Amino acid sequence: MVHLKGNRSLERLQERVELTLLEVNRLREENAALAQRLHALEANPLAHLDAEYVAFDESPEVLKRKVDQFIAAIDTYLGQEVSPADGEDHGGHDREDPL
Repeated sequence: MVHLKGNRSLERLQERVELTLLEVNRLREENAALAQRLHALEANPLAHLDAEYVAFDESPEVLKRKVDQFIAAIDTYLGQEVSPADGEDHGGHDREDPL
C-alpha cells in the first residue's frame, strides 16, 4: 500500500510540474509579446497619439440606451411647433428630421 501511495504522490507531483511548465511557457510568450510592443513604442513613442480615444464608464448597451434617449428627446423637441410670442411667422419652424 505504501508503494501505491508513493506512486500517487509522484503522479500528482508530475501533473503539477507539467501544469507549471505550461504556465511558464504561457508567461514567456506573453513576455515576448510585451517586449515587442515595448520595442515598438520605444521606436515610435508618439505612435499612440495618432488617434483620439474616448473611454466611457458605462457598458456599450447602457451608453447606446442613453444616446437613444437623448436622440428621442431632441426629436421630440424638434417636432414641437414653435410659435413666436409676437405672432409673426419667422419661417423655419417646420423642421425636418436632420438625420
